Amino acid sequence: MYGSAVKNDASMLLTGQHCK
Repeated sequence: MYGSAVKNDASMLLTGQHCK
């Protein structure tokens, strides 16, 4: 579960940076 949450966070950060 923890690993999944971290992966999700990283994905969101990467997507946000790419979007911005």
